[in-house]
Amino acid sequence: MSAINLNSAVIESHDEYHRRSGEYLSSHLLAAFRRCPREYQLRVSGNITSPDSSAMRFGRAFHCLALEGDATFFQLYEAGGPINPKTGNPFGADTKASREYAKTAGKTILDLDDYGLMREMAFALQSHHVAQDLLVRTMRESVFRHDVCGLPCQARCDAVDEDRIVDLKTIDDIDDFERQARSYGYLNQIAFYAAVASENARCVRCWFVVVEKRAPYRVGVWELFGHNMYSAIDENNAAMRRLSALRTTAVDEAWPTGYECVQHFLKS
Repeated sequence: MSAINLNSAVIESHDEYHRRSGEYLSSHLLAAFRRCPREYQLRVSGNITSPDSSAMRFGRAFHCLALEGDATFFQLYEAGGPINPKTGNPFGADTKASREYAKTAGKTILDLDDYGLMREMAFALQSHHVAQDLLVRTMRESVFRHDVCGLPCQARCDAVDEDRIVDLKTIDDIDDFERQARSYGYLNQIAFYAAVASENARCVRCWFVVVEKRAPYRVGVWELFGHNMYSAIDENNAAMRRLSALRTTAVDEAWPTGYECVQHFLKS
């Protein structure tokens, strides 16, 4: 019996998925709760919004190119954008002319340098045999919705098949990935995906495929299993149980920050 029921997956755009974030708990909202329950409460109430940084926009565009291919990519993105008749060169992605053109065309404009970088990264990814073996015959950008610990949750997975989830990451320096994965909560994130996409997260094999954003565009593959996987699942479940309790007992002003008590320096 497969760990992941692929028939329960739906395919929808990034915007469609995020429009339903008020109905479902996501990995990012759970990460906010683990960091600071008060921050989570302010996010779901709309009093805090997540900034859309250039790095996040680059990551979304690269994911589209690498996972969904040229046809889908060029439906959503355009490299260069409108040409400045005075110079014969593109106006640039972050200009009024490009923003107005993007609204009319219904596409996001990318700087040519960024597009060239994405192409180099995509070629490096395609040339990495282990990464390609993991990604072959997978469903891409699949959305799962399922109750976990009694809470309605949703996850948008980069690549899935019947027993594995592959999460694609970009990074400036691949040598720093393991530290960054722990610092940014990537282990908890992919464990959350496994819990939402399956009936038993412990039966799902989870992988990270990491692509460097500078020459020589190194590509690496990490598997999350054993103690690290089980610890991330347990941490998520404990946080969701605490979230359920706070939803029924806390008023808006009473959601804790996590720093209500005196802190002590840990031994280095």
